[in-house]
Amino acid sequence: MIVADPAAIWPAGEPDPALLPRRVDRKAAAAILERYYGKVSARTLERWPLAWRHFGGRAVCETRELLTVAEARFNAAPAIRGGRRLDPSQVAA
Repeated sequence: MIVADPAAIWPAGEPDPALLPRRVDRKAAAAILERYYGKVSARTLERWPLAWRHFGGRAVCETRELLTVAEARFNAAPAIRGGRRLDPSQVAA
């Protein structure tokens, strides 16, 4: 599956497996994850703990499993607060 513009195919918000293909190859999986979580390389997905089936010369995985692993990895990522650090003398008391 070649995806030129994921926004044109998949709706925004939470990923709904019912609206997504049942199985995807690595490029389509990366496009789905980019749409819902952020940029992920198709090569990065090779290292994720997903069950890949080789069919028709392509490795495909179940979309539900992909989304479950992506959600777990996203929730496990540390939350880091950004912003400018003020000098203690500039902080209003």
